[in-house]
Amino acid sequence: MDITVTEFEIGFENVEGVKIPPKYVIDVRISGVTEFCIMMNDEEKLGVWLKAKDAKRVFMVIDKAVKGKVITNYDEEFWERILSHPDITDIKVKYSDGTEENIYVAWEDGNAGGEINALQEHYFDNEGNLVIKIGKSGDE
Repeated sequence: MDITVTEFEIGFENVEGVKIPPKYVIDVRISGVTEFCIMMNDEEKLGVWLKAKDAKRVFMVIDKAVKGKVITNYDEEFWERILSHPDITDIKVKYSDGTEENIYVAWEDGNAGGEINALQEHYFDNEGNLVIKIGKSGDE
């Protein structure tokens, strides 16, 4: 049985997020991935370990067809949101077998308030698709 990606969910610094169907993701490369665990210690989950991942570099190309069709969970259009706020914190990848991975991206504060990721850049390719790059050059 082939396992496929069913959804990409991009998380932002303000806890806002957007779910992107794979048909709109032309290319994605995530490199320099390491695993780590987080221990939850609240009233409902004492001592529960959650697995997560860090990535040194992320490269995504989002199809221009997504413009106007994908809305964040705060009712903001994704295309406008991503262009106005370079603050992606993580990418969750969901698979057809029901599993998912949460991958935190490289982050360097780009302002005094910590709401901007200095390691994130975006531009448009020759076809008008959105290219998102996160990480330092040479980090693999």
